[in-house]
Amino acid sequence: MAIKNELSILTKAEQLDLYSPPLLSLEQQRLYFTPNEIELTESKSIRLRNHRCYFIALLGYFKSKPVILSPSFNLIFDDMQFISTQVQGGKGIRPFSINKMQRDRIYQRILRLLNYQKWDESLHFAPLYDHLVMVGKAWLEPRYLFDAAAESLATHRIAIPKYTVLQKLISRVIQQVKKGLNNKLRIHVSSELHEFLNTIIDDKDGLSLSQLRAGAKSVMVTELKKELIVYHQLQPYTRQIDDAVKDLALSSKNQQHFGEMVDYYGSKLKRFKRPQQHLWLLCFLTQRIRQSLERLTDGFIHHIRKQQEAAHAFAQQAVFDSWRSAADNVTKAAELLHLFVDDSIDDNQPFATVRQQALSVMNNQDIETLCLYLKKQKRTVEEYQWQYYDDQNTLLEQLLRPVFLCLECQAGKGSEVLVTQLRTTKTELLAGNTLQTMDSTLIQQKHRPWLLNNDVVHPQRYEWLLYRQLASRLNGRIYLSNVTKYRALEDDLIASSIQSDLLASSTLEKLKQPIQKLLQVKQIRLATSLEDVARHIDNGDNRNVIMKSRSGARWRLPVKGSRSFVNNPFFKQMIPVSIADVLRYVEQETNFMQCFAHVLPIQKQVGANQDDLLAILIANATHRGVYGMAQISDRSYEHLSTIQANYIRPETLQEA
Repeated sequence: MAIKNELSILTKAEQLDLYSPPLLSLEQQRLYFTPNEIELTESKSIRLRNHRCYFIALLGYFKSKPVILSPSFNLIFDDMQFISTQVQGGKGIRPFSINKMQRDRIYQRILRLLNYQKWDESLHFAPLYDHLVMVGKAWLEPRYLFDAAAESLATHRIAIPKYTVLQKLISRVIQQVKKGLNNKLRIHVSSELHEFLNTIIDDKDGLSLSQLRAGAKSVMVTELKKELIVYHQLQPYTRQIDDAVKDLALSSKNQQHFGEMVDYYGSKLKRFKRPQQHLWLLCFLTQRIRQSLERLTDGFIHHIRKQQEAAHAFAQQAVFDSWRSAADNVTKAAELLHLFVDDSIDDNQPFATVRQQALSVMNNQDIETLCLYLKKQKRTVEEYQWQYYDDQNTLLEQLLRPVFLCLECQAGKGSEVLVTQLRTTKTELLAGNTLQTMDSTLIQQKHRPWLLNNDVVHPQRYEWLLYRQLASRLNGRIYLSNVTKYRALEDDLIASSIQSDLLASSTLEKLKQPIQKLLQVKQIRLATSLEDVARHIDNGDNRNVIMKSRSGARWRLPVKGSRSFVNNPFFKQMIPVSIADVLRYVEQETNFMQCFAHVLPIQKQVGANQDDLLAILIANATHRGVYGMAQISDRSYEHLSTIQANYIRPETLQEA
């Protein structure tokens, strides 16, 4: 069996759909096959009636899609019968055949009427080729290039040529773009980076392709440690990889497209030539480094929050246990008090000796707890929370700190002091030193008793405090410039220096217009359309609207008889909108959801439960109930019923 070395762009079904006559509904037949005065005059100049019908059919097909077709009579039998009976006003039409010369003459008439040109390779190939090369620098995906070619042909009013013509054209475009990239690779990629890429492809000692493709499967500590190993192996080459991709001037879509080739081919990557391998692998490594940092950051946030929850639970239990232990140790208080009246203890003995006897009865912490108990006081939850963090030194040193050292923090509004401290901390940790510079102003008042001792900051607890503040502010107050998910919006915007070049290369004319002029044109069109609609209603031309008052301020839709089950055509012109989206818009304009306050005033505001409240409101308004809503949504019945009990009350409904 011969191997076809053809570029696959469209599937067989897509080719058949594009290069075959369209299947038209009755409404579409009336739209495409009803000629205007100029077209009707042109059709009357054709002597044979069969050829006139065929002309109208091909004209309608070309209006539907600008492709030159050669359909047989049997293939378009229904359309020919419609044209013969409904358009030409005669009887049905019998089968006939038409030769290529006659069809070409008919298409000459069609192209002249619609101001189109037939594809001429000597005239149209070079401009389209240059345009697609430019488009290919944005995205070299074959289907995207095919669509861009069709769009360019439509813009210049050129009929779409045969599939094989576009196939060969796009193949040459892809080869040209890849050739240019390979030439840049030889110039901009260093020998050290070449050797590193070859090591990965050849699966020598070190980082393998299978390791790169695997990645962390979850945020478990073991998986994140594997991800750290991969990142640390890539980190020495990160700057070279980024510089090489930048010098190649690859768009984000091309980076994604080439990077996906590594996952697609896998171990079969070795079959391709070295330049191709290096290009794909560079793009893959760029994405892999970003993906690795994103996974590590997500894991960092997850474990910080998990430790906060665990510390709170531990502290609550510890407070209870200490209180119960103090109650059990009340009887030992008598032994401690007896030391003050014990005659066997000489008055000249040092206090340290008496203290040792007291500690033999109870340890230091139990004595402090007992004193608090006798004064009807408890140890604070914060104290036990920081004791819990002291026991998590392994997690801090083996996971959280290494991940933090991979991140590059960027200050948002109001976080400048914290980011300065984070950068200083990172510098000191990378130097292998303990924390020396610790800004005590970042310590909240409630944490000061546990982090400060005679104005000396506890280093490990301070590090935990910094990580907690970092994780809580990765919501737009602190950005990570090297993590796509958490970087600032400005980092994703196109540089203003290349904006004019991009607009000049665009085929969208509206983008090239000044925004004020474009808005002015749209405002005029909107005002004109509103005036036309109002005039049609006032004149009674719009049968879908009936005025209810002489002033013209109120109107209604016409009411049909009970026998009519067809929706009013007025509603067919309206785009269906979800009732939830309507309520969200009403909330945006009126803030009525703020009226639903929790039954307990100390609870959080309604924002956290807005979607749940919308579901409950819709469920009750449609008489479905929260149980019925739970059956068709991802919310559980218990969850919805709890929200309803806490927020939905007669007074909140009345206020809303």
